[in-house]
Amino acid sequence: NYVSLGSSLLALTFKSRTGIHFKKVICVEKDMSRAKLLENRLKILKKEFNLDTYFKVFPCDVNLYVEKVSEEINAKDYGILFIDPEGVEINLPNLKIVLSKSDTIDVILNQSRGVYRLVGKAEKGDKNALKKLNEYLGIKEIIDPNKATDELFKLFGKPINAIAQIRDENNKLLYTLSFRVRNTKGGSRWMKAMEDFITNVINKYNGSDVKRILDQIHGKNLRIDDFIEK
Repeated sequence: NYVSLGSSLLALTFKSRTGIHFKKVICVEKDMSRAKLLENRLKILKKEFNLDTYFKVFPCDVNLYVEKVSEEINAKDYGILFIDPEGVEINLPNLKIVLSKSDTIDVILNQSRGVYRLVGKAEKGDKNALKKLNEYLGIKEIIDPNKATDELFKLFGKPINAIAQIRDENNKLLYTLSFRVRNTKGGSRWMKAMEDFITNVINKYNGSDVKRILDQIHGKNLRIDDFIEK
């Protein structure tokens, strides 16, 4: 078994090969006990790695306190807005308030299986599911459920450029990660590299493949040749 850090802890401890790291980590967790646990873990890692990163954990519903959360963002801040809800309890258009604070924020959106279940029900004519889908997308008029994905991609001002499909060991879709990057003078070359990585790596591997890779990294059983020949 392997233990992986969550997005907040990864953001705190991340450092690129050139030494670049996040100067600020802002987290929002609705569950009070989880928020406290997250805050404690961030404190421990910050001390253990002797980091100068500023962090803050908001123990609140982001839908109700998005204005307060956005006050932590400065006009020149460059960063990543990682949206990772359990289901569809978040009101996505509210997050435009965060993005409005700086024009150099990229977006990674986790679309859980709950979203796809909701879309499936809406497509079959479930009126309650369609209403919930509208609330999630923040659209007043009733939409065609078949266009839900298109509407989602428009929320942050431009189409989301790449979608990564995360699958379990049985190749069943667990969730998708949608990526959107800011417009740049150079044409967002980072986005092209990310699209290639998603298409040629992430979308081709499932949970079983990932475990085999981790086994190889940690020297368990497999040789690299065994994985290549698979």
